[in-house]
Amino acid sequence: KYMAIVANQTALASDFVSESAGTADQSKVPKLNPSGKLDASFFKGPIVRVYTANATWTKPSSLVAVLVECQAAGGGGGSSNTTANGQGGGGAAGTWARMFTLAAVLTSTVAITVGIGGTAGSASAGGNGGLSSFGAYISCPGGNGGSRGIAGAGGGSGGEATGTGVDLSVPGQAGEIGTSIAGNTMGRGGDAMLGRGGVTGGGDSGGGSATGYGSGGGGGRNASGEQDGAAGKGGVIIV
Repeated sequence: KYMAIVANQTALASDFVSESAGTADQSKVPKLNPSGKLDASFFKGPIVRVYTANATWTKPSSLVAVLVECQAAGGGGGSSNTTANGQGGGGAAGTWARMFTLAAVLTSTVAITVGIGGTAGSASAGGNGGLSSFGAYISCPGGNGGSRGIAGAGGGSGGEATGTGVDLSVPGQAGEIGTSIAGNTMGRGGDAMLGRGGVTGGGDSGGGSATGYGSGGGGGRNASGEQDGAAGKGGVIIV
């Protein structure tokens, strides 16, 4: 049967499996204090870990369930070329995904990979963002870099997340195409679930800087000389 459990509220011993019943789950049976109430020490707070670099996650012994957010890195913005009023394309954002599962499903350790943001285009296209992954359970592709040139193409999304534990996947927003018209500013980097894409200013402007996690860098804007794009933002794993 199902029941709500509230700390320090009266509960009947008959509502729970006997500790002497010899069941496989007896270590998980809540303990009643002498007054017949659930002891507040039974309720443990969440453990939150944020990873911005490669690491190994070790499962705590008392863990019951796990929520994982995986954000891949964004692509870099492309540079403009030497033609006046040209602009490189914005980098795409990395894919985001979520997993919620019982801790018993997971191995005792899980390898974490955190994607590195795509490099800024310098007389070139922007670099692609790196993938982020939580073992074989979630793998999120990074966003692609924006192209160099007049009206450079924006980077495309890396697509859906894969893995055995993916509950929800949101591909990163594609980068915006650069402008080729005087006075216009485009080439915006793609937004991620956990970050905002870079927005490039007018005139001679380097690509706008991405913020947060996993967003794309803006494309460089040329009024009288070639300008570099901006780097994409790195990914993150939150457990």
